[in-house]
Amino acid sequence: MVEARGLHFGLKKRFSDMPFETETLVVAVGGGHSIKPGEHYYQEAVELGRWLARNGYAVRSGGYGGIMEAVSQGVVLGKGRAVAVGLANWPAERRNEYVLPGDYLESSSICRRAEDIFWNAAAMVFFPGGVGTLAELCLVWAGKIMGLIPATTPIILVGEEWHRVLTSLSENLRVFQSHKHHLSVAADVEALITQDMLKKPAKALRSDNDRARWDSQASQWDDDLKSPSHYSNLERSYARFDGFLAQTLANRIYHRDPQYLLDLGCGTGGATEGLRRGVPAAAAWVIDGLDFAPAMVQEAVAKGIYRNAHCATVEQVSHLAEKYHVIFSRGILLSRYTPQQLPGVLRILTERLHDEGLLVFDFLNSIVDDSLRTGGKTRMLFTEISVILRECGFRVTDVEGLGRRTFSVAAIKQPSGVSKIKLVTANLAKYRAHSPLLRECGVELTHWSREIPEIQSPDLQVVSSAKARQLFAQLRCPVMVDDAALLLDAFPGFPGTMTKHILQALKLDGLKTLLSGKSSAATMKCIISIAHDEFTIEQFAGELRGSLVFGRDTDPELPLNSVFVPSGQALSLGEIEKMDAAFLTHRTKALRAACASLKNRRTTG
Repeated sequence: MVEARGLHFGLKKRFSDMPFETETLVVAVGGGHSIKPGEHYYQEAVELGRWLARNGYAVRSGGYGGIMEAVSQGVVLGKGRAVAVGLANWPAERRNEYVLPGDYLESSSICRRAEDIFWNAAAMVFFPGGVGTLAELCLVWAGKIMGLIPATTPIILVGEEWHRVLTSLSENLRVFQSHKHHLSVAADVEALITQDMLKKPAKALRSDNDRARWDSQASQWDDDLKSPSHYSNLERSYARFDGFLAQTLANRIYHRDPQYLLDLGCGTGGATEGLRRGVPAAAAWVIDGLDFAPAMVQEAVAKGIYRNAHCATVEQVSHLAEKYHVIFSRGILLSRYTPQQLPGVLRILTERLHDEGLLVFDFLNSIVDDSLRTGGKTRMLFTEISVILRECGFRVTDVEGLGRRTFSVAAIKQPSGVSKIKLVTANLAKYRAHSPLLRECGVELTHWSREIPEIQSPDLQVVSSAKARQLFAQLRCPVMVDDAALLLDAFPGFPGTMTKHILQALKLDGLKTLLSGKSSAATMKCIISIAHDEFTIEQFAGELRGSLVFGRDTDPELPLNSVFVPSGQALSLGEIEKMDAAFLTHRTKALRAACASLKNRRTTG
């Protein structure tokens, strides 16, 4: 029997496409599904939902009964909007009546559902529940401890019962006080509200005072940038960005003519001037500028470096008629947005980019917490930014300054049509076999023939994951690797990751001698690893049980397939593959699992 399963390595953020306003903060709520109307915590959840809606928050839950139904009911009573994420193909629960069909999505697994509900929320609230509630809490709790969720994101537990739960965890498991500091316990909803445990909804990002302040600096801005003591010269942040932008575009010279670029938050035009100094070809490119401060725009217009100079905010980019090949922004402009607002802004920008267009920007790094005043801007880890970019349709291609106060990122807009993945293997037959099935799920497979160095490990998943990560770092595009191994019952775990080398050394005759007098039962195992980016590796496993039957005609290119007879079959695997293309081998099962995941990624974003 063949077994295949998707193995998701690493915690990943996923953002729904539900169109909240960029200034709206989302509070995710979890709790027991069996809590009934009239019970204490049901009423508490209703009151929480009502208060959240009346105070400008959006609310997301699992959409089923119990606490999920109660908080959704409260949101409706508060004239707000209840959205939810359910579980596909699970008939035991149904969407509650307070969540409209258009505000309800379904995830493909319980882990992905938990991520979709909680991961990008501005705050998370958990009422008492059962195993499912505990699992969701542990997922986000671990994410916050690991730095994958911003340290400022509150995780609030409602109910005195949680004190006993946390005490028991500390007494019986390796849960320390430093871990518990990432959680807050509120005796009830009234305490949660009166103690101000939740963030306030964001206010408008740009005020008249901001505009006046920047206007007042416009006439001397260029001179200020030349001063060694100016904040833009701390760690040479502007100069580093200029060099990064020039190098990024020089490495990706487009052969289309002309090129259209947008300088976002252009100020007096310094970033465009730096680009033209660094990339001679930029003199022929058509560049527009955009800034919200009129005096800054006037200074830029006087230089004659822009085709058009727009006086507008970032959000008003959506009003532009032009589409661009590159949008770049220097001066940590996007750091003005919170993690909850940033996805909405990025989606505005992606609408103004051509497919495979580039977005290049800098951002405040949360690794460095210096004393320099940053005016309430957001600091984030690069890992957090890269996940948000991916969920908004971008793929990171380059990054600079990971250990500095600001880092610079280049990301390419993924085509809206067919996705592309590069299969790295020296075996052309694998490419020919995999391409048709991947094409059916909207993925175009390209081939790169290369023998890949492998790390030494008995674990096939570890070896395959390391190869995929190494290849992505080298090629800077999504890659797939396909690894297979033989596992003998007589020698558990052998030859495993050394299958190729053992066969080369022993040949089939040596393997036959090794198994003399022992069980010939064996398992063929395949691991397909897909590196979507530096941090997201998906793995899919397929297994096929059978036994080794020696003395058959041998295919010199695939000797093992010539002697491996699947359970319940009379022919060898090699013979079956020639006669029955639909036979589910270990490799086919792994590939089908990979295709299902890739198709789901395309449909869910």
